[in-house]
Amino acid sequence: MEKREAILSCAKRLFARKGYDATSMDEVSKCADVNKALIYYHFKSKENLYSTILLHSISSIHDSIKARMDEISNPEEGLKIYIDAFYMEAIKNNAFFRILMREVASDGVHLSKKVLETFLGVLDILKEIIESGVEKGVFGERDTKVVHFLIVGTISFYLCSGELRKKIINDFLDREELLKDIGDVSQQLYEIIVRGLKSDV
Repeated sequence: MEKREAILSCAKRLFARKGYDATSMDEVSKCADVNKALIYYHFKSKENLYSTILLHSISSIHDSIKARMDEISNPEEGLKIYIDAFYMEAIKNNAFFRILMREVASDGVHLSKKVLETFLGVLDILKEIIESGVEKGVFGERDTKVVHFLIVGTISFYLCSGELRKKIINDFLDREELLKDIGDVSQQLYEIIVRGLKSDV
């Protein structure tokens, strides 16, 4: 089991840094200190290895939200849970969001049907939250995709740009206040989005 986890960890870092096409199974093998035969034993193919990595992260987000749905007493709480699930996954699994940004840039060319179905399952949860808010008169009619992209896009870009922002700060110390991290990003994002969703806006 340790070898399998080492393969997944190395492959995820390589896919995040180099992309799918530029990452070879030889590199994964060398990084994980295993022979290629063991990688193929566990994952059958590079495509399956890639999909396994994506499915694990997406399923983690989905299950994290679903596990807390029963405690939701209002749509605003549901939205906060949804945002927090993505944010916490991004904190512990930055590589997944880097891979995700690469896929968006390449029109999802390497996303399997199973990965896409799992993504849609997460999106369905947000749709339920927003529709519940509309029914209760809390939220106005909004496009679920737009809200989802605001959440995932903001979290992805914010966290994946962390090192770049540190570098820029070093070069432009007079702009440090503009570029440094300030406060709880998840909470700030929630407050901005929930105001935009309000039915009286």
